[in-house]
Amino acid sequence: MRASFTDIHPNAKWAQNGITVAGGNGYGSETNQLSCPWGLYIDDDQTIYVADSANCRIVEWKSGATNGKVVAGGNGSGNGAHQLNCPLDVIIDKESDSLIINDRGNIRVVRWPRRNGTSGETIISNISCGGLIMDDNGYLYVVDQGKHEVRRYKIGDTQGTVVTGGNGQGNGLDQLSNPQWLFVDRDHSVYMSDYKNDRVMKWEEGGKQGIVVAGDQGEENSLTQLYYPEGVVVDQLGTVYVTDKGNHRIMRWPKGATQGSIIVGGNGQGAQPNQLNYPIGLSFDRHVCEGRRRSSDLNAIQDDSGVFLHTTLNHIKRDARSPKLFYPAVGFKSEKLVGRCQIAYRLTTHEKFQEAVEKFRSILLSVALCIVESRQDILESQQLTEICKEYTVGLQIENPLSGAAHLSEFKGQLCRVTKATEIGKESLELRITMSQFYNHYGDENLDSTIEKHDLNGAFPRTVIITTMKRETTPSGRCVIEKQIQ
Repeated sequence: MRASFTDIHPNAKWAQNGITVAGGNGYGSETNQLSCPWGLYIDDDQTIYVADSANCRIVEWKSGATNGKVVAGGNGSGNGAHQLNCPLDVIIDKESDSLIINDRGNIRVVRWPRRNGTSGETIISNISCGGLIMDDNGYLYVVDQGKHEVRRYKIGDTQGTVVTGGNGQGNGLDQLSNPQWLFVDRDHSVYMSDYKNDRVMKWEEGGKQGIVVAGDQGEENSLTQLYYPEGVVVDQLGTVYVTDKGNHRIMRWPKGATQGSIIVGGNGQGAQPNQLNYPIGLSFDRHVCEGRRRSSDLNAIQDDSGVFLHTTLNHIKRDARSPKLFYPAVGFKSEKLVGRCQIAYRLTTHEKFQEAVEKFRSILLSVALCIVESRQDILESQQLTEICKEYTVGLQIENPLSGAAHLSEFKGQLCRVTKATEIGKESLELRITMSQFYNHYGDENLDSTIEKHDLNGAFPRTVIITTMKRETTPSGRCVIEKQIQ
């Protein structure tokens, strides 16, 4: 992944029963199986790349797929350029469209073309590598477990620069003990799981020592402790999410907190949907995904964004592979762009905007990307993401209905739209083009109710918005006004 913050609502909660998104068919080397998966990377389109260590390969799993595709290795264990030996982590270098792989058994880091690559190129040799990450400047950060340090490499550099540790193994604030995984934020501060010290450390750029941000209270299972921490992710508020492997759980530690809370697992070691089995890698898309070494599968656990507001469909065909696709997506349009829309839904609060905010504050709307025809459209769409930080009112991309996909020049440029309307305004408009709707959902009928659905149950629903008025504009576009009950 690139250096960044993961945007997670501070009051987000996660369903305790995970769903398998890769593997789950027992140990094996078939394309629907994994064997000791470790690190994982989630691309912008929700494709998951898994370091399938015991099978000596990297496997690509498209969202909703029942089988993976081998994209690196898979030619048996070995040290040839076409082989891998117990790979433990993988990331994507978008600039070169290649995979960067921790080929641990061969004590090397390799670059492998992502599209139909048949062999890799060694870019770092003789390194007992742990986690990998790239920052927003294209620097590669590599955990050197043998030297208990993290090194940063620029393109073409084979030596690197020590950015954390480097003072021998130990438990001092300037030391690490068998570090495992790392995360780099926008300020280039490095967070790492200090495995043998049962803690997570943060080193600011240029710092001579780190600070403890989680654990460091011994290796037991209280909320103040970690037991062999592994994967680590940090959100926009500085909250640390860490895979607590020895306790079979994932923990959340708010910035400055002296103890964490369990967000997933903590129900003992096992293979039940609410259990983890030595979890290792950790990554967020809009779910949290974790690699389970001994269960040979990957789980995705939905957070509160699994509760959606949406326009419902009559006779919708549910996609059994991905329940998310049951929900129609709607795109938010700026006034200048709305002319391209053929259907519009308007929610009017009639001087009850604050009440609407309270109803929607922890609900994300499943939406499509804005229809764009120029780079200026993209810029205008991106400006909408500057939202009021107090409330989660509005829209977030969920389904891959991309207006930009119509034009190859803009394909893949995601405009994450999270702004519904300014605080104090009385209406917001949710729009989807007819072509988007029919291309994705077929010839289905729309009904005029907006409902709240809970994915954790058997799709229970509660009507929270009712139709007030339906009218057709002169251009033929249907406008539905709705009011908070």
